Amino acid sequence: MKIAIVDDDLAFQIHFTSLAVANSLSLPVSVVPFSTGSALLLSPLASFDAFFLDLYLGEEDGMALAETLQKELASPLLVFVTSSEGRAVEAFALAALHYLVKPLDQAKIDQALSRIDKAMEKKAKKIVFESKEGLVSVRLSDLLYIESFGNDKFFKLKDKSFSLR
Repeated sequence: MKIAIVDDDLAFQIHFTSLAVANSLSLPVSVVPFSTGSALLLSPLASFDAFFLDLYLGEEDGMALAETLQKELASPLLVFVTSSEGRAVEAFALAALHYLVKPLDQAKIDQALSRIDKAMEKKAKKIVFESKEGLVSVRLSDLLYIESFGNDKFFKLKDKSFSLR
């Protein structure tokens, strides 16, 4: 899972990154920090699975950044991280996945990462095969390669392998 965190507080970026990477869900997480929304918008947005946005970014506003992300990407996974509870309704009007109030702890980060993981699972493109045991669903992002030997097909995924005839 690749996450962008946009917060103008460097100490918070470091704290957030350590909590996200050390999540108790055993999810592999990489975090790319940004100090401004402008810097984020110059990066390859489609490479991120989720965006954690501070609402107050100096001269910039996290809500406006979220609106821009929604225009640039199809259904971005947004999580707002802020010290204010006052804008939660506004955040959820933008289809935010979660709203975190600072200070953060491991449990809050784990809950947000769990929601992101479930949302990514729903959005993932899959192919379904019929086998003797029933239907086999494979996420395309997990598929490394398929080998064909006559009527036998050998599927190599990131975490397992199987064959079908």
